[in-house]
Amino acid sequence: MPWSLGIQISENPADAKLLAFPDTAFSIMKGTKHLAESKAFLEYFASPEAGEIWSRDVHIASAVKGVSVNYDPASADINNYLSSGQFTPYGDRVLRSIFTDKLWESFSEYMLGMTEWEPFAATLDEFWDKAVATEKQ
Repeated sequence: MPWSLGIQISENPADAKLLAFPDTAFSIMKGTKHLAESKAFLEYFASPEAGEIWSRDVHIASAVKGVSVNYDPASADINNYLSSGQFTPYGDRVLRSIFTDKLWESFSEYMLGMTEWEPFAATLDEFWDKAVATEKQ
């Protein structure tokens, strides 16, 4: 059964996805006086060469295609999901919903031993359904 952050999302193993939250984002400020230089830097930073340096030195998987992270089994496994498109952005960073708010509240309670699995899972099911219904409106 595919799980995402410990939450079952489907009965179909082909639906399994990794939650991906890039550690860094770069952008160019509107109106910069150094547009050409900024674009050149971002182009280099998104290259496999720079991706391998960053990944190796920071010890993380890379979102840059072609970057080898075979030095680290966990990073290599993560890269397999990224390379095959089996990932989804970390939901609370991209799409705030009634579910994500309840997830973090309830997850904290569960991790601190303030609730058992069954009520925790039931609450998440309830708020998932509410979030889906809201998105369909």
